[in-house]
Amino acid sequence: MLSTVFLTLAAALLQACTASPVLSPLPVSEGLQFPKPIPPKKDPWYTPPDKHWVSKPPGTLLRVREAPGNFTLLKHAHKVYNLMFRTTNSQNQSEWAVTTVFFPKSPAISKDGVLPLLSYLIPYESACLDASPSYSLSEYLAGERLNVAVRDNIVKALGNGWLVDIPDYEGPKASYFAGQMAGHATLDSIRAHLKVFAEHMPLIKLRYAMLGYSGGAQAVEFAAELQLKYAPELIFSGAALGGVPANALDFFRACSGTIWSGAVVQAIVGVMNQFDKVEQYAMSLLKREKRDEFLSAREMTIDESLRRFANKNISNYFKTGEDGMENVISKEVLASDCTMGNLGTPQMPMFIYQSIHDEAMPIKNTDVLVEQHCNNGTKITFERNTIGGHREGGVNAFRSVWRFLGEVMGGNYTTPSKCNITDTSYNFTLTSDGISSLRR
Repeated sequence: MLSTVFLTLAAALLQACTASPVLSPLPVSEGLQFPKPIPPKKDPWYTPPDKHWVSKPPGTLLRVREAPGNFTLLKHAHKVYNLMFRTTNSQNQSEWAVTTVFFPKSPAISKDGVLPLLSYLIPYESACLDASPSYSLSEYLAGERLNVAVRDNIVKALGNGWLVDIPDYEGPKASYFAGQMAGHATLDSIRAHLKVFAEHMPLIKLRYAMLGYSGGAQAVEFAAELQLKYAPELIFSGAALGGVPANALDFFRACSGTIWSGAVVQAIVGVMNQFDKVEQYAMSLLKREKRDEFLSAREMTIDESLRRFANKNISNYFKTGEDGMENVISKEVLASDCTMGNLGTPQMPMFIYQSIHDEAMPIKNTDVLVEQHCNNGTKITFERNTIGGHREGGVNAFRSVWRFLGEVMGGNYTTPSKCNITDTSYNFTLTSDGISSLRR
């Protein structure tokens, strides 16, 4: 089945390279092009095909299907697939994950056979498996509720003729804020694509980069730190990340009691999902009368959680108050999975962007992270925007982000000899076509 699908795709891509700019349709069963998506908790497809998957190398493809739901409602999208692949969790145990890959109507395959692939880590920030992008993107599209920045980034990449890869980087346990789980899944998603192309489309070479904001930035940054040790064969052209949650405790302190309180709950519950020892300790710290409300985050998207816990002091859910909130995740796990800068030095050029007045992710921690990576040799362009907060930061750097991505994907990026850190003043409003009006 996998060979049939990808051999057909190989022929379509080669045709696109030499003649027609449009990918040919893949063979699917009559009437099954756009079945109604089923939530992952109820969809049997979200189960590895056999027990032998645990011993397969990371990045091994386990399942593939044409993604249910009408993803081609997105402009420039031609075909969309779900891929299941083998990866590794935060405890270095075998795990699986799913990614959704968008094929553009006009793939930008260069004369020398290079096709760009953008690994886009969207900020889904939920400890609920049914919030995973492989399902939720289709639901949001159908209801026209897709975040405008997410939509415009996907449309922009597809319009450029790039493949767009959107991993469910939290894994099957919905381990939001478990950085190593996210980093491993991001890297293994790229590995899965490279293996497919090497086996079935050897004349096409992928050039790949990462993009992520907020929770997605955590996946990008941990992938960048882990790459040299975990996936040394991967050579990224670049990585763009913004609204960076560099330090967990400062993130918790900044958000508790604000409109962002629900993100704190999701982060704690997401780490509980990944680590049994954190789960057990958290259950002993949570007040009995508030435990069910706190754990209800496991059934919520990030938007639902933000509404449910808005302006609530999260320390009030713990028997020991603020001390409980700050110590519910052990120092060991905080260091290995929730705090950036502890696992390695990124090897690829990076573009980092953040609002100076980001009220959710204090920029002081990003400043420290950038300085550390720069001192260790990473070449970083860091734009600190004087305008806006956390929400605005996701779109205000749009032009700069896409200038960087365009250059690294085009193979014409000039890596700076040293890090460049500048304060900017961008105010950027996106439209439905990924085109904006810019006031500076």
